[in-house]
Amino acid sequence: MAGTATLNFANQVMDAEGIEGTESRWMTRVGAGLLTLATDFLVMRLVLGRLGGIRPPGNALTVGCIVGAVGIEVLRIPMALVLSFSVDKPQYGALTAPIGILLVLYLNSLTVYGAAALTAGVAERDIPIEDIKPVTDIETA
Repeated sequence: MAGTATLNFANQVMDAEGIEGTESRWMTRVGAGLLTLATDFLVMRLVLGRLGGIRPPGNALTVGCIVGAVGIEVLRIPMALVLSFSVDKPQYGALTAPIGILLVLYLNSLTVYGAAALTAGVAERDIPIEDIKPVTDIETA
């Protein structure tokens, strides 16, 4: 949401000033994308750090928030396609928009739950990143 507002505002300013060129447009899109990721990170930090009733340590919270923000951003494009498909097809009836919206809400909540589980796992483990080594010898039963 913040990225879309920033992108629209920047495009209006560039059009008013007569700035043309693909470089400025790409820089605006990159800036809007970074602003969107930062906003998603802050929302995830609020949800995972304040609304859950527990206070995970800082490193676990940061890992969970980064994964959650990237996950929501990655899911945003397919969710927009599903919603635009459901709204653009009137032959499917009036139920496609609510079903599409429920699918979007389900995928967002699944991403938040996954980030919360990752945060809890990292908080419970609490091993410094330097001590994590890949598993090379797997025992067979």
